[in-house]
Amino acid sequence: MKKLAYIITRELSAELLEDNLLAALEPGNQEIQVLALFFIDDGLYQLIKGNRILKKLKPAIASGKLAVFACDRSAKVRKLQNLMFEEAQMGTINDFYRAASDADYIIAF
Repeated sequence: MKKLAYIITRELSAELLEDNLLAALEPGNQEIQVLALFFIDDGLYQLIKGNRILKKLKPAIASGKLAVFACDRSAKVRKLQNLMFEEAQMGTINDFYRAASDADYIIAF
């Protein structure tokens, strides 16, 4: 099983995230394990409360199998700190790297 971590930098990655990446989080997936997600720059808009992808992220986060980070600096610059999904940890790229330390690959989109 390959272990992956993702850095999401763009709001326009929503389709890729929802259609492909989130499928890897569903029960029964035996091919890959997603360890961590880091949302930075405009990718943060996907973590705003009410976004439909958050419903799919919650079970994986609750199980302790997935760490989700929102870049604290990007959130501050965009004035999004108070709009973020509660389960997303505000942090830095270093926090993400620690959570992703066992990943075989780190992929950015």
